Amino acid sequence: MHSDTMNYLAGLVDTTNRPLLLPSLSGDAPTTLLGKPVYIDNQVAAFATGVASIWVGDMSSFYAVRMAGALRLEVSRDFAFDEGKVTYRVDQRLDGRIINADAARKFVGGAS
Repeated sequence: MHSDTMNYLAGLVDTTNRPLLLPSLSGDAPTTLLGKPVYIDNQVAAFATGVASIWVGDMSSFYAVRMAGALRLEVSRDFAFDEGKVTYRVDQRLDGRIINADAARKFVGGAS
């Protein structure tokens, strides 16, 4: 989830007045939401109406990344020759796909 979403959830409690989000008390244990570990990724949308802002599940079973080609390293002594520099470029082709749609679920915010 996005860090803004985690900040929003920090003040919410369940029906027995227990916090939904339990902060980490040590560097070894992550913050948890309903007993499940929480990982921050600010590339995920922040909490809003109609937006998928929380993903829950086994992501290693949900999505796979495939290396579609070998890692390529290219070296150029010519590009910045006048500055006495050697330049490097690393390139690799990747793709990914959902392999088990039942392994994860998304939370989409609704109007309150």
